[in-house]
Amino acid sequence: RRRRRHGEGKGRIDGAATRDEASQGGGRNNAPGAGGAAAVAVEHRDGKMRRIIADDYDGNGNENKASASLIDPNSVRDEKQERAHALVKAGGKKRPAEAGKGGGGGGDAAAASAGEKTMKDGGNGGGGGGKEEAAAGNAAGRKVYPSPAEMAGGGDDDSASAAAASVVLLRPTFGSHRPGVDSIFAFAEGYELKIYLTFLESLRDTGYEGDVVLAVSSPSKLKEGVEEYLRSFTMDEEREEGKEGGGPNVVIYAVDWTCYNNEGQVVPDTKEGARKCKINGLYGVPRDPNAAPDEPPRPADDPRDPRPVATARYELYWAWSLKYNPKRWIMLIDSRDAYFQENPFSDMAKEDEDEDEDDDSPEADPDDDDHDDEEEAPITPRGGGELHLFEENASESTLGESSFNRNWLVTAYGYGAVSSFLSKPIVCSGSTAGRQGAIESYLRAMVAQFDETECKAKGCDQGFHNYLHYSGGLDNIRGVDAVTVHEQGRGAINNLGLLRTKPLRARGVLVDVDDDAKGRMTTTGTMSEVVNWDGRRSPVVHQFDRDDELNKMVKQRRKRQMADWTERKGLTAKKK
Repeated sequence: RRRRRHGEGKGRIDGAATRDEASQGGGRNNAPGAGGAAAVAVEHRDGKMRRIIADDYDGNGNENKASASLIDPNSVRDEKQERAHALVKAGGKKRPAEAGKGGGGGGDAAAASAGEKTMKDGGNGGGGGGKEEAAAGNAAGRKVYPSPAEMAGGGDDDSASAAAASVVLLRPTFGSHRPGVDSIFAFAEGYELKIYLTFLESLRDTGYEGDVVLAVSSPSKLKEGVEEYLRSFTMDEEREEGKEGGGPNVVIYAVDWTCYNNEGQVVPDTKEGARKCKINGLYGVPRDPNAAPDEPPRPADDPRDPRPVATARYELYWAWSLKYNPKRWIMLIDSRDAYFQENPFSDMAKEDEDEDEDDDSPEADPDDDDHDDEEEAPITPRGGGELHLFEENASESTLGESSFNRNWLVTAYGYGAVSSFLSKPIVCSGSTAGRQGAIESYLRAMVAQFDETECKAKGCDQGFHNYLHYSGGLDNIRGVDAVTVHEQGRGAINNLGLLRTKPLRARGVLVDVDDDAKGRMTTTGTMSEVVNWDGRRSPVVHQFDRDDELNKMVKQRRKRQMADWTERKGLTAKKK
C-alpha cells in the first residue's frame, strides 16, 4: 500500500510517521499477509489514561508485544474521544474481543493477558475485523471498518452476524444504476432548477455518459420544473440505442428524512442539509427463511441519533457504492457550487479498461432479479483501488488557522489527538474520488467516525475526513490500495474556496481562451475557463461562487443552459 501526495508536478512517497503507525494492522512496511496489530485499547491506571497498542513489529508473529503510552493529561479529549482515536488506529472495531491465536491474534493475546479491554480488531487469522471478517477478507492483515448497516442488523453482538443480518432497502425513486459504468454521487436536496442546470448541463457538455446519483427532495417538495428536468436524464430504450439524448444517466433518490429543529421538534424539511435528521427506509432485516417467498424484508429504524444531513449523506453514498462493480470510478462532489469542464475521470489512470468497460455480469449487478427488494450489506469491501483526496490551498490557510476546521476536529477528537497536524493543509471533504472498493472502504470509515465521536455539529464530516487522513485511519485498510493526495490546483478537482483573497483572474486561474466550446464561461463574448497551476483546464471546478467574476459567468451561462433545456423539452414534446 502506498500513500502519495501530488504537488509541484510530481508525487512524493510518505513513510510511516511513527513506529506505532508502521506496526498497525501488520505494518505498512511488513510483508503482505503478515499478522498485524490486533488491539488498541484505553486503560485507566492511577487516575491516568494510557493507550495500549498490541502489535507485531516484525509481521511474522515472532515478536508480539504490548506497548503502552501515556495520554497527554492536558488533552481536552475525554474517554469517548480517546476511544474514537483508538478506533481509527485499530481499524474501526469497538467491541471487546477474546484473545486470538497466531499472527495478528498474538498481539490480541498480549493485550488481553495484561487484563485490558481490547478493540475487536484481530482474533484468529490476523488483524482487521472479527474472526468471520478476517476469514472473509483479511488474509493480508488489512483492517476493516464495520458495515454502516451493522447497527441496524438483527444478529447477535458479533459484528459479522449483525452485518450479515442487515439489508439495504432504499431503492431509486426513478432511474436505474448501471454497475459497469463510472458514477458521480452528490447530495442535491432543496435546490432550484438553476443549480441542477449548472451541474448536469456542464457535465453533459463534457461528453460524460456515466451515472450521476443524486439525493433530492420528495417529488411533492421539488421546486418547479426540477422533476421534469431530472427525468429527462434517466436512461430509456431510445437513449440506450443512441438515437437521441446523450449525456449522463441520472439516478434519483427522494430520501425520506425525519428532521428536528434546535428545540428537538420535528420539522418538515432538511433546510438544504443544515438540520439534524434520521434516515427512514435505508436499512432492514431480511425476511425469515421460513416465511412466504413473497414476504418483504422488515424495515429497521435508523439506529443512529439525529445528525446533520451533511454527515448522514455518507451512509447514502455507501449504499449507492454497492451498486457498482469494484473497478469502476466513483466521485463524491458537492452539487451546489461545482461544475465540469472535462470528463471528471479523464485524468485518472484506468487500468484494465477493456476488461471492465461494460461489465454488467449478473453476479456484479445488484439490480438483478435476486435483489428486487433488498441488497445484503457486505461484511467486507468487494474490491480495492486508489483513493484520491483533494486539498484546499495550503498557502491561504491550514487546519489550525481555520477556526472552523480547528473547532470541528477538536470537538470530535479533542485537542490532544489533533494538535500534531493542525499545521497541515485542509483536505476538502466535499471532493473525493476513487475506485469503487476504495470509496466503499472510505465511506465505512466516515460513518464509523460519527458512531465513535457522536459529533453532531454541522461540519464535523470535514473533521472526520481530515482526521482519517492525518491520523493514519485510511492506512492499511481493506479496499484502499493507495491514497493519492492532490494539492489544490493540481488534480481533477480544483477547490477554489480559499482563493477568495485575490481575484482568480489576477492569480492566473481564470483565463481567456480562443475557442467557443460549450463548456467555457463567458461574460461579454470573451471565452474563459478555470485552469490548474500548470495551465491545464481543471476537469471539475469546485466552490466557484467564492469568486465574483466567475460566479457572474456561471449565472450568465445558465441563460444558455436554460435555452438548451427548453429547446430539448420542446423537441421531445413534438415527438410525443
